[in-house]
Amino acid sequence: MARVDAEISYFIFHLILPFSIAVCIAFYVFGMNSQKLHSVLQSRILKWMHCNYFEKDKELLFEHLHDLRLKTKGPFNILEIGVGSGLNFQYYPQGTHLTCVDPNPYNDYYWKKNLQQNKHIKLVASLHAYAEFMPQIKSNSFDVVVCTCTLCTVKDPPAVLNEVNRVLKPGGTFFFFEHVAGKRGSVTRMSQNILQKIFGYVSCGCNLNRETSTFLDSSTFRSVQYREYSQNTWIFWLFFFARPFLYGTAVK
Repeated sequence: MARVDAEISYFIFHLILPFSIAVCIAFYVFGMNSQKLHSVLQSRILKWMHCNYFEKDKELLFEHLHDLRLKTKGPFNILEIGVGSGLNFQYYPQGTHLTCVDPNPYNDYYWKKNLQQNKHIKLVASLHAYAEFMPQIKSNSFDVVVCTCTLCTVKDPPAVLNEVNRVLKPGGTFFFFEHVAGKRGSVTRMSQNILQKIFGYVSCGCNLNRETSTFLDSSTFRSVQYREYSQNTWIFWLFFFARPFLYGTAVK
């Protein structure tokens, strides 16, 4: 109980309270634009969530990366879309040649700082672009594409999946990790539908009720495998509308 109480206190006083204060100050005092505010909050909240709740799931997801690396001669080319703060860098194998895509220029400071702590990665390029349309990136050029907590925010998921398929080499793998919609008719889903209008505004367009599995099932990948599950830690029982998650891979 002491540990749970400590985590609750941390969440309230170090995340929720700063979030509320930051929103008020940023919008009404300094006129901070939404992209910059989102970048600041994302770097703090997602890092905390990653360290406390997502690490084991991501370790399971990315353990196959090292097997793929062993089968690849020369540089191991990874494209990460929606790179955010660069929280996935620690999972990339030795010899990774990385290209980052993110529409928010304010994220650059955070992922570059994280990159400095992962010397095994060579940065090839970084682009400020939307994943729905990446003409700067050549077709059939990446061994792996990574996307975590991003498909919930993009405007056109099928277009993103088509672009991912295009830039992957034949036999290349797409790794994804997303929070998703609850089952239709469930209390979770009804809550997501109600909260979406407010949540989408404060989270720069993130969709609580997006049926990501539907888009994956109808995509043009040769094979798609994923696991749907619910987070069962106290924080996700408190915010039950964000419990449904999904992670997996798709092969071109």
